[in-house]
Amino acid sequence: DTLNLKNGSVDFSNASSLTMLSNGIFIWEGGSFTLGMGSFIGTNPYNVLYKGLTRGTGFETSGSGLKNVTVSLASITETISLYSNMAVNGLLKLDMGYLYLDANNLSVNGTYSSTINGKLTGHANSTLKINNPAVAFGDTLRFPAIPTTLDSLIINTMPSSWVVMTSGLIVGNVKLMSGGLMLTDGDLTINSPGVVSGYDSTKYIGMNGAGSLVMNVNVASPYVKFPI
Repeated sequence: DTLNLKNGSVDFSNASSLTMLSNGIFIWEGGSFTLGMGSFIGTNPYNVLYKGLTRGTGFETSGSGLKNVTVSLASITETISLYSNMAVNGLLKLDMGYLYLDANNLSVNGTYSSTINGKLTGHANSTLKINNPAVAFGDTLRFPAIPTTLDSLIINTMPSSWVVMTSGLIVGNVKLMSGGLMLTDGDLTINSPGVVSGYDSTKYIGMNGAGSLVMNVNVASPYVKFPI
């Protein structure tokens, strides 16, 4: 039930298939694996663990059964870059290194865990969606010290709970579907003509620390609303 890729290269030369067993784990520490003429079957619930050095994702994130994803690289300077959209249905755990969205979308449909050495890096064409209203988000969103950028941030967490953000973020639009967004040490900057939508008395942007909400006013607009 475990595939551990440490070094070397693997390439299917014919119409073979790789099927992940239920609760199987794909550990990628080094080397490369290309399907060639083969196929990947990831309909069973399975997990992925990234170790080692900087690389991009591959076919291993494409299965509908993708459950838990862990980024535990060799150092904080190493990066896993998304080469396609990724939906994590279980736990997304960032222990060490960066997870870079690279113009792709990330949907966290389960829970989230991070350390001070595990961070997300956005992209101006990427959407980050926190998408599990059944439970609290679970941990703190951490981005690099130099503010990263997203096209959209969507919050759909447990009602009356918070997604906590502890570093700066520049974003085009924020949509609050359920739960709120709490700013601590970093600013949330909304680029013009972006907006914060979906807010009401039960879901809004809060502040608990040095962080603030910054909204740039379009020259053609008379005002912007601060949903805090």
